[in-house]
Amino acid sequence: MKTGKQKCPQCSSSRTKNKNDKPLSVHYDNGELFFKCHHCGWKGKVEGSDRPSARAVAYTKPQYVPSPDTPNEKMINWFAQRGIPPHIVKRHQIEPREVVMPQTGKRTRTIAFPYYRDGQVVNVKYRTHDKLFRMEAGAELTFYGLDDIDAEFVVFVEGEMDKLSCETAGLTSCLSVPNGAGTNLDILAGVERLLEPVKKCILAGDNDLPGRQLQSELQRRLGPERCWRVEWPEGCKDANEVQMKHGSGVLRACIEQARPVPIEGAFGFDDLRQGLIDLYLFGRPSGVDPGWSALKPLYRPRPGQWTVITGAPGSGKSAFLRALLVNLALYSNLQFAVFPPEDSPPEEYFSHLLEVYLAKPFDKGHSPRMTQDEMLEAAQWVDKHFVILNPDDGERDFDSLLRLAKALVFRRGINGFVIDPWNEVEHTRAANMTETQYVETCLVKMRAFTQLHGLYNWIVAHPTKMAKEHGVYPAPTLYDIAGSAHWANKTDFGLSVYRDKTDDQAPVEIHVQKIRSRWCGQLGVALLHYDRVTGRYVDHRAGTDAGLPYAEAGYEEIQ
Repeated sequence: MKTGKQKCPQCSSSRTKNKNDKPLSVHYDNGELFFKCHHCGWKGKVEGSDRPSARAVAYTKPQYVPSPDTPNEKMINWFAQRGIPPHIVKRHQIEPREVVMPQTGKRTRTIAFPYYRDGQVVNVKYRTHDKLFRMEAGAELTFYGLDDIDAEFVVFVEGEMDKLSCETAGLTSCLSVPNGAGTNLDILAGVERLLEPVKKCILAGDNDLPGRQLQSELQRRLGPERCWRVEWPEGCKDANEVQMKHGSGVLRACIEQARPVPIEGAFGFDDLRQGLIDLYLFGRPSGVDPGWSALKPLYRPRPGQWTVITGAPGSGKSAFLRALLVNLALYSNLQFAVFPPEDSPPEEYFSHLLEVYLAKPFDKGHSPRMTQDEMLEAAQWVDKHFVILNPDDGERDFDSLLRLAKALVFRRGINGFVIDPWNEVEHTRAANMTETQYVETCLVKMRAFTQLHGLYNWIVAHPTKMAKEHGVYPAPTLYDIAGSAHWANKTDFGLSVYRDKTDDQAPVEIHVQKIRSRWCGQLGVALLHYDRVTGRYVDHRAGTDAGLPYAEAGYEEIQ
């Protein structure tokens, strides 16, 4: 069964109208294949369905037949100048081929690098003498060197020449990304089973900013606990340069001397050297723009830190968070996994995101609603940036949700994880554990998970029953959150959403009550206007700074 929209075998043949409609939705969720017909209601799960290590896509297999002749002498000399011996070239069946290059529209002589999986050519990369590249249209985009993976270790590099250089140095278990530092690492999902047993992942990418960014993303997805980083000699950018300038012995030594990525414990300068240099050259990460000019000076979420959001019932906590997530997806191209148990079935949460994205209501009403075509087109964008989690009962406890989010870090490269709200998580604790101890344990896990994978994470947590002041509820503080004062102590960012329900024209107040890193904001109150029709938030006073000094709100800074 393929994923996507299809004809329903239960009702399509009996329908007299719209026979060509495709009401059957088929999708993977947590590694299993589910289907549901939105016409007749037929639904279920395909028993024995596999995890989506490779999505159900029909790839084109290139017709690549290696020549039985001796490899082209001119090409062999070209590789020899780059330190790659003939037997390595022949083993990989690299040959000269003439193809039309899309950059020029002309038929050009190239070097062809066939990509193998299980002994079959699944793609071919063509390279010209002036470094123009092309891959086969419709073929599977994957790593170069899949058939060489060894469970003990894998070296990750940025180009086929680097992979061949490592093999020349005796390190055959090496993978190259297909498109250099710009590769979309969602291709990891297609090789999950091959990489799952690998004990050691050695990151040996290019020694430049894009290369380091690629290595950081690989580290985040593969898990830093099994990652090592290579340092190249002065003046060398990549493995092939080391091979050409210093030879196979030095290249092998560099890779064998790779340092494990620090995870926990005590660190010395040698462990922190490169990170400290990067911090000095490029500055401390000051967070990402939340999308509102009033809030930007106060709150800029950053990877590796998490946020708790609280507020009185009906204050709009979830609506604000949805609008924030859409902003971050739009302006920073982030992806999120969201567990929204109060918005069930998941289609309802999806519809809220569509409203915020399109600025049009989903339902019929006084305002013009989104058209079906607009809805379906916008759904493609939402699908790219959001995964809605809806696990079965018994799998909604905190540890199970973290495991599910971790799998999505690897498969989809999600940047953030959301629980909205906390009280809908299935909470089980030992008989001798107090609620305060339980909350502390969970929040320690949340921080470790957030830091380990460099995520932007949020939890919506309700306050305890509050007393009204002058007939209205005040804005709750982080210490008012039900369960434990650890909500205030453990979080990196703390926000409280407040809306005066006695005045429909009053702005929504976003109280920024905690900022752990001062370069990511400051304490204060941002004023936003909430559009009930679309779920959007906009700056309350357009063109002006709507932020208020936090002191005016009467709170003290939380340490």
